[in-house]
Amino acid sequence: MRYIRIAFLFLFFSGISGTICAGEPSKNVLLLNSYHNGYLWSDGITNGVQRAFSGSSVELHIDYMDTKRQFGSDYQKLLSQILSLKHNRHKYDAVIVSDDNAFNFVSENREQIFGSTPLIFCGVNYLQRQRLEGMPNVTGVNEQADINANLNLIRKIHPDCRKIVIITDNTTTGKRIQEEVGKIRADRNGRSPEAALMPELELIYDVGVDELIESLHILDKETIVLYTFFFRDKNGVFLEYDIGAELVSENSKRPVYVAWDFSFGKGAVGGYLVTGIDQGIEAGRKALAILNGTRPEDIPIQYDTPAQLTFDFRQLKRHGISLSQIPQNAAIYHQPTSSYEQHKKLIWFMVPLGVLLTAALLGVSYGLVRSRQAEKEIKDFKKALDSSTDAIGMATPEGKHYYQNQTFSEMFGDIGNDPPETLYVDETAGREIFKTIMAGNEWRGDVAMYGKNNEVLDIFLRAYPVERDGKLVALVGVHTDITARKQSAAQLQKIDKLKSIGILAGGIAHDFNNVLTGLFGNISIAKLMLGNDHPAFTSLEKAEKSMDRATRLTNQLLTFSKGGHPVKEDADLGRFIEEMVLFDLSGSHVKPVFRIAENLWRAEVDKGQIQQVFSNLTINADQAMPDSGHLYITVENFEVPKTGMLNLEPGNYIRITMADEGIGIDPNHIELIFDPYFSTKQAGSGLGLATVYSIIKKHGGLIRVASEPGKGTTFTLYLPASHKAQPPGTKHRQTKRLTCPRTARILVMDDEEVICEIAAEMLGAIGYEVETADDGKSALKKYRQSMAAGTPFDLVIMDLTIRGGMGGLEAIRALLAIDPHAKAIVSSGYAQDPVMANYDAYGFRGIVAKPYALDQLQRALDRVLSGR
Repeated sequence: MRYIRIAFLFLFFSGISGTICAGEPSKNVLLLNSYHNGYLWSDGITNGVQRAFSGSSVELHIDYMDTKRQFGSDYQKLLSQILSLKHNRHKYDAVIVSDDNAFNFVSENREQIFGSTPLIFCGVNYLQRQRLEGMPNVTGVNEQADINANLNLIRKIHPDCRKIVIITDNTTTGKRIQEEVGKIRADRNGRSPEAALMPELELIYDVGVDELIESLHILDKETIVLYTFFFRDKNGVFLEYDIGAELVSENSKRPVYVAWDFSFGKGAVGGYLVTGIDQGIEAGRKALAILNGTRPEDIPIQYDTPAQLTFDFRQLKRHGISLSQIPQNAAIYHQPTSSYEQHKKLIWFMVPLGVLLTAALLGVSYGLVRSRQAEKEIKDFKKALDSSTDAIGMATPEGKHYYQNQTFSEMFGDIGNDPPETLYVDETAGREIFKTIMAGNEWRGDVAMYGKNNEVLDIFLRAYPVERDGKLVALVGVHTDITARKQSAAQLQKIDKLKSIGILAGGIAHDFNNVLTGLFGNISIAKLMLGNDHPAFTSLEKAEKSMDRATRLTNQLLTFSKGGHPVKEDADLGRFIEEMVLFDLSGSHVKPVFRIAENLWRAEVDKGQIQQVFSNLTINADQAMPDSGHLYITVENFEVPKTGMLNLEPGNYIRITMADEGIGIDPNHIELIFDPYFSTKQAGSGLGLATVYSIIKKHGGLIRVASEPGKGTTFTLYLPASHKAQPPGTKHRQTKRLTCPRTARILVMDDEEVICEIAAEMLGAIGYEVETADDGKSALKKYRQSMAAGTPFDLVIMDLTIRGGMGGLEAIRALLAIDPHAKAIVSSGYAQDPVMANYDAYGFRGIVAKPYALDQLQRALDRVLSGR
């Protein structure tokens, strides 16, 4: 069945992508986002484009301009230089631009960077046809929130509304909103019949966050809010989409309506919503049509933006808005569907009468039970009780159980006439609860109870007596299962703790890596001075490997808790895995057996993260074979065909198989082993395999598991190979003495004196001329002075984080403004920092993560200075 579904999906997407899927060479498409990765609107568009391309052979290149958080003429100038440098080297078959800033940039620089490459736009706000005049090979989809439709919707739902406050900002899109509101006002002033009926329109846009909150606090009862977005206030403070939407909803006592999907679910009532994913899908489809041979001019531009009428039931209820006031074609989220919610009042009204009706059911009055009217009432009552999502049980004053609704039976089973206190994990607590009720008092609280299959459930219990004519006639218990809620709360608490530990670990890792850099550097210099033939050389190499191991250990917690992006480098994966497994099994009874293919392709991986993967898997295998056994490790080349397979993109991969002879995994647990906090061990956090899964996924790979209890477990991993095949005969790299001198002027910027000293000593030992600076301002000053003196620096090494001073990120912007051709390498002890993973997007030419040895530093310098 699974293969049938795969075949169906293949045929479906083949129908969309046409001849792109027919085995032709892959096409290269650039998606240039105006904003940043993680911004919901950009993510939605990217997701939509990827969906459209799914099943095709299109290779999608994604870049971000980050213009929500960064703005101003200086940044735009620098950004233009960086984007030109990055993309004029590539040949794209089509370019997709998301939102106005990307569209404007490509419009101004298209001929210089992309030539006549077809252009597809999406997310461009309120596009005017004249903007496309003189632009050949262009098509796309307009993004235009229907402000007027939302205003009319507000007027229909709130006929007594006298004013609508429209909130936006002064960003590019915000100005379009202001223009649209201006047109609506003009129509009203022109006595347009429809617009004349509109309430007063008030725009709020050029304010600070505090002013906005104050404005919301003073809204009167006849005012409704239409929130478009508020990403940047007048002081330049940037607010993420969720923060802005929540800020407005939390501070407004009046209903808030929205116009974009990224603002929905944050406290707003609803509205006609424009969605990013629809924009991306449409742009992707147009791009595929172009790649299949259709001229852009023959693909109509979509000016009418589809919008989805959507509401949040919770907010409708909060503001007293009836469903009868909502258009019938609307999608309503969070609407309760259980019968219990529909009959809640009936249930709670009828529960106190339950004993009387139940007694009637059991034969208090045979004639009454036989009457048709009584039968109907009893059936209706029983139906209402059975529809409750709470477990309702009744007992006699003597503690004999005699009634339970359907939910009670599903939760606890049929307990017959057993005393109800036997359900309690703590029977003493159960007796105390019954004692409280027998005294005529209600009892409410959390209690642990045994479920149907003897599992322990967390229950919120409301138990109370039922009296008639002053006499106790029954005991009633209403049980709400809160097990999942408590588990979620416990997991959230674990996550919060993990985040705190991650922050602490980040600081420790940074400082520790600075210390290790000094040690690494001195070992490198000692190796350089002694040479391979010295008796101490081997000991120095062993010390270097141990320090490398120590560095990787500092990154283990960071990978899961902070979700670090891989900082990749070229690696001989076979040799790397062999070293790690031997290290982790040292002193173990488990014997590793390696099968590493000759001429194995090299991989681009984050060594620190990959070390965590194979250390976790090795340790798990070791623990699964406490007496002895073999761990079989196979590393080989693997090619995924163009049709794709195994949920992998076509291309070259390295397949690693790790098979043990251990106890195996319970079939009931096999689907859960990669879940966070799942563990069958008494000790441990349950993060090991979740971390493994996260790392492999971030590397664009795949991990699978097969196991048979008593026979062992096999993990199979696929990691993308680098574009460089490993040259023959280089399976094991030999350590060489670095003797080749270099001639260049290097400026090292770091706030740690020991780092500056050791870097200067290492680079000076092989011929570089080195100067140092303790922060960005000092480095920029020295750079200007060297240019003025006619002896400019050839390269700058910048520490990313400078305590109390200008760090590398701020310094590189200023440096490129001084010298657009400046070459800089970023260095940091925070290996998980996104700048390290995407250094070229910030203007750096290379990276070197702390701690580094001389050979690592020299390779980084050689690549940048030679322009490779």
